[in-house]
Formats: sequence, structure tokens, C-alpha cells
Amino acid sequence: MACSNACGRNGESFFDGHEVTNNDLIQEYKLLSKKLGLPATVDELKEATNYTFEIYSQRFGTMGELRRACQLDDETPPPKSIITKSTWERELKKIYKKYGHLSYNQLKDISPI
Repeated sequence: MACSNACGRNGESFFDGHEVTNNDLIQEYKLLSKKLGLPATVDELKEATNYTFEIYSQRFGTMGELRRACQLDDETPPPKSIITKSTWERELKKIYKKYGHLSYNQLKDISPI
């Protein structure tokens, strides 16, 4: 495998995909992910790869499949739950109805959010 941007190469991608193996792509993705400390995102891969993203897409289909092929799928942290403003409002109103006015510290102890 040729040295890639992930291992310090700068410049344009120059492989058209015919001479690259799936193992080459897997090794480059693993190297980039190790450098980042987390599985690389699509944007990070596009920015750092020596190959075009289309080659990865043609060979693996999705980033999830690529990560599975690299055995990195278990290392991806689960997404953090999103708490919307309306969720906060509902929760605070529910707590106010039950407990009345509370200090911040009391609210912090009671609220599950």
C-alpha cells in the first residue's frame, strides 16, 4: 500500500481504484482512525485519504460496513441523546407542579435531564 495522507502524505489523490485492494482501503482507514483516536467520519476520510471516497463507497457501501470490515464498529461511541428546548420545558413544568419553586441545586438533584 502506498503511504497516504493519513500517514503524512500531502497532495492529490492519485489512485483510480483498479490497483487498490479492499485490504489497502481497510489498512488506510484503520491508520487514519488510530491517528484521530476514533473511527474517522466521511469528511475526515475524504480529507485525509490517498484514494477517492467513491472507491470506499463502491467497495463497502456505507461507513458502517467499512467500520465493520475494520472491526471498529464496537469502538464507535453511541450518539449522545438530544434534549430539545420543548423537552426541558415539559420537564421543568412537571417538576414545578409537583415541587413548586426550587433552587438550582434542588432541581439538579430531582431532574432526570
